[in-house]
Amino acid sequence: MIAAILLSVSVVAFGQFAIYYWRATIANASMAPVSDRVRATAGISRRRLNSRDFRVIISLHELTPALKGSSGTFIALRCYFFVVEKLGRMTPNVAEWAEGEMTMCSNYMAAVLERHLANNVECAAGLRSM
Repeated sequence: MIAAILLSVSVVAFGQFAIYYWRATIANASMAPVSDRVRATAGISRRRLNSRDFRVIISLHELTPALKGSSGTFIALRCYFFVVEKLGRMTPNVAEWAEGEMTMCSNYMAAVLERHLANNVECAAGLRSM
């Protein structure tokens, strides 16, 4: 019985650590400035992204072919975004926090799209030089 309780507590603690680590990784990557290339590709004229840009950026990522490396589907990020979005709409007390989290997701996807576009340009340049 004690072993089962210890196992349960360990699994929960590990899961919590994994979620915190995942979120910290996304927060760190989302701090990168959004390039003009990504904003122009997404049709965003503002200097800073917001939560409404997430769907546009992720759809652009899906449209660009993966010439080099994995394209990724970002299922966990999409789920996180939509859960936070619903939570922000249902509970007015956390609406500001939810907006910040969704903006972080938009910035992260913009950084991923920037890397994806850079990899595609690099791969295309390598193909032209052959």
